[in-house]
Amino acid sequence: MKYRLLLFALSTTVAIVSPTTAEENPSVTSSVSPANLSGLLDQAKVIVSAKECNSQLYPDAKTVLVSEHILNEFQSDGTYVSYDDQYIKVLTEDGRRSALEQKFSYNQFYGKLEILAVELIHADGTIIKHDPKAISNEQVDRSQMSMNIYDPNDKVINAAVPDVVIGDTIRFFVKRTESKSRMKGSYSDWSILEADVPIKHLTYEYLAPKEKPLVSKALLSEIKGTVQATETIEGEKIRYKWTATNVPQTFLEPDMPSLSRVGQRLIVSTLSDWKEVSRWYYELCKPHLSKSNAALKAKTIELVSQCKTEEEKIKAIFTFVSQEIRYMGITTETDAPGYEPHDVNITFDNRYGVCRDKAALLATMLDEAGIPSFPVLIMQGDLLDKEIPCPFFNHAITAARKKDGTYVLMDSTNEHTADLLPQYLYHKSYLVATPEGETLMTSPVSPAKDNMATAKTTVRLADDGSATATTVLDLKGINDVMYRSSLATAKPDQIQRSFEGSLKKMIAGATLRDYVLEPSNMQNTDQTIRLTLHWSAPNLLVAGGEAAQLELPFAGYQYGIAMRILGGSLGLEKRRYPLKTDYTCGVREDLEIILPPSLDKPLSLPQYENTEH
Repeated sequence: MKYRLLLFALSTTVAIVSPTTAEENPSVTSSVSPANLSGLLDQAKVIVSAKECNSQLYPDAKTVLVSEHILNEFQSDGTYVSYDDQYIKVLTEDGRRSALEQKFSYNQFYGKLEILAVELIHADGTIIKHDPKAISNEQVDRSQMSMNIYDPNDKVINAAVPDVVIGDTIRFFVKRTESKSRMKGSYSDWSILEADVPIKHLTYEYLAPKEKPLVSKALLSEIKGTVQATETIEGEKIRYKWTATNVPQTFLEPDMPSLSRVGQRLIVSTLSDWKEVSRWYYELCKPHLSKSNAALKAKTIELVSQCKTEEEKIKAIFTFVSQEIRYMGITTETDAPGYEPHDVNITFDNRYGVCRDKAALLATMLDEAGIPSFPVLIMQGDLLDKEIPCPFFNHAITAARKKDGTYVLMDSTNEHTADLLPQYLYHKSYLVATPEGETLMTSPVSPAKDNMATAKTTVRLADDGSATATTVLDLKGINDVMYRSSLATAKPDQIQRSFEGSLKKMIAGATLRDYVLEPSNMQNTDQTIRLTLHWSAPNLLVAGGEAAQLELPFAGYQYGIAMRILGGSLGLEKRRYPLKTDYTCGVREDLEIILPPSLDKPLSLPQYENTEH
């Protein structure tokens, strides 16, 4: 099983998860021998095609994907061998800089990645062959450290091509071997056939055993006339091929969904329905969920001893796992690293774990309290395509099953959330892992009224135009989550500097006299955040002649999340793609100005209309 995301200017292949070293499976063999590893494409023809690619033909492009051929041969157990032969032509200086370095990710527990060839083809036809090992380096993926997770098997290979000039064509030929499948007995792939560069020619090819065909196949958001598909039987193999030709360049828009979710994309799988994935993950987690111990059971009894309702029990256990089990971990699983949780007693005793560990512990403790609960796979990002079942998830949470069969979703990963399910996991694709199997579902949308920043400011203006004021902000929902996560770990002087900075953006020259932040303990999630600011400003009046204009201090723009989410995305008159905000939210603001007796009646007052959309 692969999760492939091709960014053609930076050609990258992304492995889904993490993990512990295993020897390469000797059963992973390939009947494919791409011209003794010289390549999948006819280089002479590609060079001729590359000469036709220029800035006159593609005036908006920095680079052009001249040709790429990806050949995947998978086995019945889900292991596979994949070859990727790619030629990118550089048209501009920006394109040259972006094409200088290629990044490849893989996980050495599941397989390996080899760069077979790197070539630089000049405009005059001269071909410079580079030793892949000489121009590349491999290291542990450092990006995982920001998530407080460490997996020594997550590797990144950076390859830098020297002496690239405008007009050159860069060729990478890569082999990927997956010697241990993530979901045993299945194969899935998700690829995009559209990019922010023009695609002249692109082929995806799959060679499948007849006993394990691609049961589910879909070409979504199709650009008419650009893709041809064929399917042929060759002895004991089935060959599936999708060929894209002259796919126009896509122009990305601010705050749009990922192009891999709204662009022309191909999804294939040997799975027939989502229940197969649900049952697989349940069976994977089941042995670890059953490892409860006496201390875990005793703690569960203690937590629910004073609870009268099921909702109170859920909240008490959730708060313990959320706040007392730290989010951190090292991936050491031996079956399916990145998916498989640790034994729940280990997580409980250590008092730390990653998302799947905390989700499993929460499910077990709820079960101990008599509330049937299950691990959940969820995609923290754009919605998955329901048409094709696949295990392409990147997060794990927990679901408690109510008596009516519906689920209560909860994410104990966040140590500072006031809600069982934080707003950033609303409207996401999720799959509950049950013994009977569940289908793919979408978490609900949080109404805007639950994610409001409410501001009330009272300004007392003096005769000279100076002002003293009090602003009270109540932060609900996503506003509370965003602030609480940072405030819980920030030092007092950092907090004050942050509030002062936002105040000065609101009113130039304003001074924060003091502030009150509630609750005093950010771990108290029963109380939403209230911030009271006492401030002053030297002069809010801009005078001219016998009239003066008053600068109005709107706190919601600076302290609420709504305007930060919208950012610069409202500048387009028309959009091709949806506007993606991730959350629903809003600002409600009351502003009271107390004028001094020396000022006459106002000449005019602003009129505002409430906006809801």
